[in-house]
Amino acid sequence: MPNRSLAGRVATAGALLLTLVGCANHAGNLAPAQPERQWSVPAELAGAVDQALMQPDPGAVGVDQTRRYGLPGLIDLAQRLDPETRLAWEQARAAAYAVDTARADYFPQIGAALVAGRGRSDITYDLPGIGSTTVDNTATSTIPSVFVEWMLFDFGERESAVALAEKLAISENLGFNLAHQQTMLDVSRDYHALLSARTQAEAAERALENSRRILSSAEARLARGVGNVVEVAQAEQALAQSRLDAVRARGDARSAYAGLMATVGLPAARGVEVSTRPMPLPEAMPERLDAVVRDALRHRPDILQAVVNLQAQRAARDGAEAAFRPKVGLVASAARNNGGLAINGSSFDIPATDTLALLTVEVPLFDGGLRESRRRAAEAEVAGAQAQLAAVRRAAEAEIVTAYEGLATALSAWESADALVVAARRTADATMSAYRQGVGSLPEVLAAQNGLLDAEQARSQARADAQIAMTVFAFETGSLNQGAK
Repeated sequence: MPNRSLAGRVATAGALLLTLVGCANHAGNLAPAQPERQWSVPAELAGAVDQALMQPDPGAVGVDQTRRYGLPGLIDLAQRLDPETRLAWEQARAAAYAVDTARADYFPQIGAALVAGRGRSDITYDLPGIGSTTVDNTATSTIPSVFVEWMLFDFGERESAVALAEKLAISENLGFNLAHQQTMLDVSRDYHALLSARTQAEAAERALENSRRILSSAEARLARGVGNVVEVAQAEQALAQSRLDAVRARGDARSAYAGLMATVGLPAARGVEVSTRPMPLPEAMPERLDAVVRDALRHRPDILQAVVNLQAQRAARDGAEAAFRPKVGLVASAARNNGGLAINGSSFDIPATDTLALLTVEVPLFDGGLRESRRRAAEAEVAGAQAQLAAVRRAAEAEIVTAYEGLATALSAWESADALVVAARRTADATMSAYRQGVGSLPEVLAAQNGLLDAEQARSQARADAQIAMTVFAFETGSLNQGAK
């Protein structure tokens, strides 16, 4: 029998060893086998990815495919589709619940408990002259109880915790606003880029049509004997170049549309119709720059967040200081013991009621420097928050000034580009009219037409730049919101 037991132990140990070896080999398969080859993705992981991608997006919203979306509609879609916006929203909600968690410490904590059990013991006594006697003891007990713990005074620690949670919740709300404004800025940029691309494509189409007319005029002059084959060849070359420019412009417009759809959160293959129309530009720059900066600092979310963060760190410092003060609390409980005892078949009820009420005073005496370290760390956090506010303010002022000057430059460029188009069109029309009448040369006509195309595309880009600069200025001054929708 001992031999069999030893053999069984050996077999068990061997099986355990083989299991461990198998586990070790399996773990080795999780790393790349060779340094010069990529790791093979397991089939089950690829299947899990396919399954996850097939699941509907819980935050997806309906998109009206029959509607032509302008900029406000696209911004609305993006704000409802953007995962970053939803993430900021959930973080703000979680921070709000944290305030309720901090406030709960002001209320008493009430609980109930139930303890039930049964015990039995058989005791044998050897009594002189009587012999051996066994006594059967069986005890049963059911104890329901209610207890209360209530912190009455802590001299500011709970108040500081609530203030800290409230400031953090406000900071998350400001982050939520900033996420919305960033989405508006991104969509506006891509929208105006698409508007510019489409306008430039239209200008390229007009230039292509003009090249066809120039070629027809060159061929007509050759037929009348006032032209030559060189002019016709030059006109054909210009037409080919115009075709290439038009193809590229159309491609740029399609790429701009795909970029806009990606920013909105829609695949380009299932995108929406976009209504691109010029939006009004400001007739004049805002008031004085110093007034703009002063007012903008009161509205920028990052400035507001920095101020709230400073307030939060001050609340945390107050809480660290409150930890040095005593705490006064109340502890109370009530329990009912419905117990019984049975001895050799004879039963006895043993009920009991216990109540307790204690006023506790907790005075911190020594903790190895823990509270002092926390207080000093909190003071350092306050100093850091003050430095952060100064840094954010300095950066914000620079960004506001840059956006202001950028908007002024963009508006001036737009006015100049518009005047350039008027002059270029006048030149193109005059040279074309003269060429048809036999005055002037084809190179002059082609140069004038190219100048007109360049001017129209420059004006289109200048207008888009002005629109984007206006949006960036609103973003940097903290005034970019949904009020204009």
